[in-house]
Amino acid sequence: FVLPIRLFLDGVAAFTFIPNKRGFGHFISIIKAHIIFYYNLPNLIHKRNNINKSKNLIGRMKFSIIYKNKIRRIKKFIELK
Repeated sequence: FVLPIRLFLDGVAAFTFIPNKRGFGHFISIIKAHIIFYYNLPNLIHKRNNINKSKNLIGRMKFSIIYKNKIRRIKKFIELK
């Protein structure tokens, strides 16, 4: 959900750089970054799927630390389990 919005906003930002003094260089840099990202996207998705398949993730919690601190009033790190 966030990724398409981010890429769209990057594209809009790229076009806003063009009128500036060195804006065309920034525009080209953003375009290159998008091309590299799209080229590497299948590899990134594959890596993410492998991580999500792993059952023994170290440090993964069921709820956020903020929830546990603010709602459940847990103050010590060792009690966060």
